[in-house]
Amino acid sequence: MIDRSSSKPGRGAAHMVAEPIKRCVEVVISRPERLAGKGSSDLSRALPGTILREPAARLGLHYAPRRWLFIEPDEGYLSSISIAAHLFEVSGKWCQFRLEGNDARRALSAGCDPDTTLADRGCARLSLFDCPTIVVQLGGTIALCVEASYAASLQAAIEKLNVG
Repeated sequence: MIDRSSSKPGRGAAHMVAEPIKRCVEVVISRPERLAGKGSSDLSRALPGTILREPAARLGLHYAPRRWLFIEPDEGYLSSISIAAHLFEVSGKWCQFRLEGNDARRALSAGCDPDTTLADRGCARLSLFDCPTIVVQLGGTIALCVEASYAASLQAAIEKLNVG
């Protein structure tokens, strides 16, 4: 987890707020035909960029073809899709942040064009300031899921944009 005690951005400055994650599972759909006719069939038919919410998980991100990241997944849901997917326990691999501040969207636009990137999708995996990140549009909020080993680098890049 990132210690933000020494960093106190101004009200308008973009800053990252940690959202603790208890458990993460990456899912690779290996046999989509086995999901046909099941309640979880949306998983095999969804386009990359789709977001699932409860009851499947706190957050389910379809970040690449047949690949999902489930943050705090429901065990029953995982069990129901296990006949057609490989499940990988990746708790500790990902950190989730909310990007806040009046300048949050402007800061994000220094690394990608959020309006274009998220125009017809809820999430996108990309390299943001050289950090592997899934950018997520949740209503009016931007969330960033970043690989944990890059979290401090991403935070430093966002904070550097506030200088000047």
